Amino acid sequence: GNSTVGTISSDGAYTAPSTLPGAGVVTITATNSSVQGSARVTFVTPGLTVSPSSGSVQTGATQTFTAAVTGTSNTAVTWQVNGVVGGNSTTGTISTTGLYTAPSNVPSAPTVTVTAISAAETAVTANASVTITAPPKSGGGSLDLVTLLAIAAALANRRSVRGACGRLW
Repeated sequence: GNSTVGTISSDGAYTAPSTLPGAGVVTITATNSSVQGSARVTFVTPGLTVSPSSGSVQTGATQTFTAAVTGTSNTAVTWQVNGVVGGNSTTGTISTTGLYTAPSNVPSAPTVTVTAISAAETAVTANASVTITAPPKSGGGSLDLVTLLAIAAALANRRSVRGACGRLW
């Protein structure tokens, strides 16, 4: 063998090349004076996907991401937010299990990238886009002057009717 297709020792231990061969398959043949045998080695490139691939998370809220690694028995990943392992307080944090926690304030760039990196092959990555939003304001909004005067008139009318009737309604 060689560095392109891999090498094999005299006792039959095969060592794969550091980069995948162009065809993705190598045939290993062993011979002696009376017997010959062959074996095919198929190289599988690891794949990786992240779910969900995009979304929106309110400040302080969480979103669970999952990584699906294929082509290898090592399914472990490292998580990053905007290129920082584990994230930070400005862009949000992500746990080793994929639980993203949005920051307490919307950052100046409200869309961040959550990245999973394959532990088996660090060149294999997958991304999700997350937009951080502020929670909706509560309280129903402000009242204008006309609405306030209408409420005041209704309350005044109610008091005068109640006083005239002598009972609550």
